[in-house]
Amino acid sequence: FGLGETGVHVEDGLVVAAEHTSEEDTQDESDAWKAGISRARKIAGDSGTGWISPMSSSPALCPVVNNGLVRLIAAPHTLDNFADVETVVIGQQMIDDHTLKTQYAVRFSSADAATESQTKAVLSRPNSQFGYGVGSVDISYKIKPTDERTVIATFSRVSPRLAPDNSPDVSFSLQDDRTTLAQTGNEPVAPANLELRVDRERRTPPWAGRESPITPGTSFAVEFDPFRLVEIVWTDPEYDGLKRPLFRELIRTPTADVFESTYDPDAETVTIEYTLATKTRAEWFTVKRSPLGGNGEQMRRELESSVGETLTPGESLQIDNVNYGDQVEMDVIYQYQLSSGLFGTGAGTTASSIGSHGAGGDSTCDFRFSVDPPSKLSFQNGDSTVTITYRGNETVPAESYRSRYKSRVGNLTQFTDRYDQLTNGDAVTVDAAVGDQLIFERPAPGQSTPAYLGSYLVVPEANFDICYDAGAKEITVTHAGGSPLDPDQLALDTRPSAILSDETNPWSGQSDAVKSGDVVTVAVDREPYAVRVLFNGGVIATIREF
Repeated sequence: FGLGETGVHVEDGLVVAAEHTSEEDTQDESDAWKAGISRARKIAGDSGTGWISPMSSSPALCPVVNNGLVRLIAAPHTLDNFADVETVVIGQQMIDDHTLKTQYAVRFSSADAATESQTKAVLSRPNSQFGYGVGSVDISYKIKPTDERTVIATFSRVSPRLAPDNSPDVSFSLQDDRTTLAQTGNEPVAPANLELRVDRERRTPPWAGRESPITPGTSFAVEFDPFRLVEIVWTDPEYDGLKRPLFRELIRTPTADVFESTYDPDAETVTIEYTLATKTRAEWFTVKRSPLGGNGEQMRRELESSVGETLTPGESLQIDNVNYGDQVEMDVIYQYQLSSGLFGTGAGTTASSIGSHGAGGDSTCDFRFSVDPPSKLSFQNGDSTVTITYRGNETVPAESYRSRYKSRVGNLTQFTDRYDQLTNGDAVTVDAAVGDQLIFERPAPGQSTPAYLGSYLVVPEANFDICYDAGAKEITVTHAGGSPLDPDQLALDTRPSAILSDETNPWSGQSDAVKSGDVVTVAVDREPYAVRVLFNGGVIATIREF
């Protein structure tokens, strides 16, 4: 090979690369490779170098080593439940501009274990390093005649990353409380080229048997169980086996409608019961206990570790060591594989989550159970004042409640200024303007700081109308009466996060005040199940399920 070029030589499971760096390198090429192979064997035989010995892997490497890319996966510690596998070697080679040929050489510990069915089981493991869905493509298997312990599996597939994207300008959306699937794109699409998948498995679509194109505005009646991943995939008629997603959505059900909870104050336990009529996978749920005011140890665990793989109707979970003021939350996160690096689309797993700020984002939840003490406070806004009233069936010391401003200097009237003991209806009035936040605490014996009880934000009296246009994918918010508001103190929040713009305050910079009749419209990428108007972080208006 010429000056500046790099050559590769393969022999006995070893790959030796060399670069021609000098005009003086006139040694016979075959002698140079022999020296390289000798050096590679010496390095591989030295356990201190960290190189893998070729002795065990070379029978598996030989069938695939001439591919452009070769990966060796040590086993069995990376292959759970496949102790008979010694080595897996992956070879890949582009056979044209768009098609990637992949070969697996799976070496087993014995000839009896080296079967087509066992090889397929290894390669089909979901979420493995071999890629999701390898078992679903057309694979040819061959047991190597000279080594009955090695099975070679070969298949070819068009790479979505390299092939042109011929997919039509078509999109779908779920409407009418997710009972209608509508074509919301700009072009018609042939129904024969569409697949419906639920949790990655093909299902009979509502357009089965239809021959005419599905045009924009066409809709179908559908019914999906909660917590199911629904996908519509377009198959490219020009490239066999190439599929591109047109629609992907997780069927959300607010977890507040999925669980019920009861608290036993004597046992200090919360029992959470699953109330849906259908089974679901427990692996999607994570339960968390947060202590009062963030002080103390949090508990977080996967629901699957407590109830097993399946959550059945009526099944319950008990959370221990829950005290007054603590909070129990249920997060629902569904993770699914979007692509596999073996097919040239980039390896990795993308997470989509229910009740979260975007896929894999800051997790929030719809189910939140707070253990309220046997008494609590109520608030009534006045003219630059707030009246705080004790509501409870028990008589408690007035010093149980202390209040302060969060962000401004000043002394608040305390219950202890008027009472020694609090009974139901006892009240004090404090100075507090719109935007002030009051922090409530109680003495914590033996602690340097008081225990946090909660807070109250003084929000203005204002009404908002919130509407969602599924066709335009827009949210319209109208100030429907009440106090004018400082636009810089407002924000719009959706669950899950759906606003296309990074700006969460559509009122910012529009006027000196947001007043009755003012309207803002924001574009979203999906239908949210909840929209909130916030003032300094406090909720003024909320709408759920349009």
